[in-house]
Amino acid sequence: MIHANWWGIEIMRPSNVLTNMVVVLWCTLLIWRLAKEVPENTGFRLGWAHYFAWVAVAALVGGIAHGFNYGYPAIRHTPWHRLAWIGGGIGMFALSRTSTLLYAPHGVKRWFLALQLVQITVYIGAIGWSLAVPEKGFNDFNIPRIHAAICMLVWTLPLHLYAGRYYGTSSWRYLLMAIFTIMLTLPFYNYQINLAPWFDYNDISHGIEMLSLYFYFRCAKTTLTETNLIPPHTPVIG
Repeated sequence: MIHANWWGIEIMRPSNVLTNMVVVLWCTLLIWRLAKEVPENTGFRLGWAHYFAWVAVAALVGGIAHGFNYGYPAIRHTPWHRLAWIGGGIGMFALSRTSTLLYAPHGVKRWFLALQLVQITVYIGAIGWSLAVPEKGFNDFNIPRIHAAICMLVWTLPLHLYAGRYYGTSSWRYLLMAIFTIMLTLPFYNYQINLAPWFDYNDISHGIEMLSLYFYFRCAKTTLTETNLIPPHTPVIG
């Protein structure tokens, strides 16, 4: 396993740290581009910005987790990893909530928002419990995967497909591209496929994640420029 010494500090898996920081910079760039290219619809734009910002937080904390996990590979997930999972989970929640506020039918919107609040509360509670009692908690990456799958496949994607069917929006195309792209990380992560000792499955996944985030950006941009297609019973905020 590759490790380095930066300014007298031992860093484990330095390539993972660097690619995490690249993801942070990429998310920052996407937030800036979204604000510059779509200055209107401030409320919904902030919802998307929250998604990218929390992904950046998760990547930043994840980089710290990789760099200072001196027990790896015996210890795969540290408290830092779990904090990163919380950040990423909040980002997915922000995406679900923004899609619900924009696209959900008026009669069920409040119910959807309430269920999403229950979901994120349970998720953070589960990860928080594992932080407090690690020997009895959830030290498993499948927990944030399940949360992300619910956010995307139960809330966000169906709402965008609904809007495409009934409102004539087209953002669902980019959303599908983002989902299919991020799924490409699964074989690399599950089977730990490495290109080189200094560029492992985490680094490959970070590169694929950046492409997926670009498609999320295109989805956000399309969503924000098509708010005029939403009927009056779904008011535009901001």
